[in-house]
Amino acid sequence: ANFPLVSSQHLKIHPFSVSQFDLYIRVPSIMIQIERYVMVNEFRGSKKIVCHTEDLFLATSTASYDPLRNSEPLETVGDSVLKLITSMFLFVKQPLVSESDLTEKRIQYITNEVLMHLGLYSRVPYFLKTTKKNANEWRPPYMKHEEKIIKHELTGKQIADCVEAIIGASFLYDYSLYYPTVLLKQLGLPVYGIIINSHLIRDSSLVIPKEFIPDPSEAFHENLTYQEMNQYFRKSDGKQLKTGCGKAYAKIKLLKEKHRWDEAKYGAILISTVLARFEREILQYKFKNKAYLLFALNGQADKTNPLFYQSYESLEFLGDSVVEIYVISNAYRLFKTWNKEITPEILQNLKITLLSNAFMARVAVMNEFHRYLITPSPELLEEIDAFTAHASFKKKFVSFVKHELQIPKILSDIFESLAAALLYDGGWKAVHQVYGRLFGPYISFFCHYHKKMETNIVERLKQKALAQYSFNLIII
Repeated sequence: ANFPLVSSQHLKIHPFSVSQFDLYIRVPSIMIQIERYVMVNEFRGSKKIVCHTEDLFLATSTASYDPLRNSEPLETVGDSVLKLITSMFLFVKQPLVSESDLTEKRIQYITNEVLMHLGLYSRVPYFLKTTKKNANEWRPPYMKHEEKIIKHELTGKQIADCVEAIIGASFLYDYSLYYPTVLLKQLGLPVYGIIINSHLIRDSSLVIPKEFIPDPSEAFHENLTYQEMNQYFRKSDGKQLKTGCGKAYAKIKLLKEKHRWDEAKYGAILISTVLARFEREILQYKFKNKAYLLFALNGQADKTNPLFYQSYESLEFLGDSVVEIYVISNAYRLFKTWNKEITPEILQNLKITLLSNAFMARVAVMNEFHRYLITPSPELLEEIDAFTAHASFKKKFVSFVKHELQIPKILSDIFESLAAALLYDGGWKAVHQVYGRLFGPYISFFCHYHKKMETNIVERLKQKALAQYSFNLIII
């Protein structure tokens, strides 16, 4: 090594110790961080954002500012929160509109362009950081020096992502929908005001009860199968899985024809017998309003029959976003509780695994949802029966994700529609009672063994392509 030799008589005792000198040279970096926290608190106060300061700090930090601690995980949470609140608003406003029309309207409300304009209106670019300030150029306030004016290049997507991340930070304050809904109203979307006083918003803690979250170190091993996971919070009767789509209604349909019951009597007996058994044995929850349960399980709308005039589709539209935020928020919370790393890649793998049609279809079949599907078409009956006959539930859960083309989408649809039916019938407590029990073991298992989960390459490429979409270069 090349370094000068200094004689001992020229050495002097420095007034600072090594630790003091180390602190001294760190002062500029510390002061830059303090300045950022002051700006973040100023932003939070000006917009009356209810959230933790650290989360808002991350929400306004891009990946180029800090590759390790940035807004990307919060964007995923915020995107799901925004999707659910918008779905609830549209469902309340237009409950009889078709699922496809509702989906199209939802897209119009939450496009990147809409979020970008909200961000510009709220001065988000002023607080959004894309590059770190050079610590060598820091000077104390009021000290005269030439400060370089740096222009930050922001894309519209970066601003939109920041808005989503701020929504996510607001949600994580107490894992409820109230503060994000208030925030959306303050950001310039007053339409959400019509649902803000709903009990589904005000009393909306999405945290799964502790009794439904097993401790993986005590309860799990990585070779658990689907069947073993599904039986974790169910009383196993040792019987083989029942198959046959819609077969729960076989006897009552024969009785209807034999005794020539009218639709009113048929509906009353249907609810008091078959659906009562579904509530008691499968859901372990009793609906207050049976109409929600009928709509959630009805495969085809029959406008001539007041009992079955509406199908599951509008409930499935809402249930899709209910299930998504339910899984993502509880997994995020477990990662934080267990001090595990949270990255966008992990959250995307979570969505690919626990929110895929393949997963929800299997859980629906394992819990015999398909047996209670009302009025499915003959073609659909054959498709579902073929899937249940060939689907294996004894494979290891860590290697379950395969690219299967023959998964009847209606199985995942009724899984989602039932979630929405439970939400509107009994609030989030009803969702916890049924879906907390169903999802708890899988979420806990994924958070513990996510590095060993095998995910579908097709889904990964699709998510990567969506993540790279960008638009509207803006110079701030």
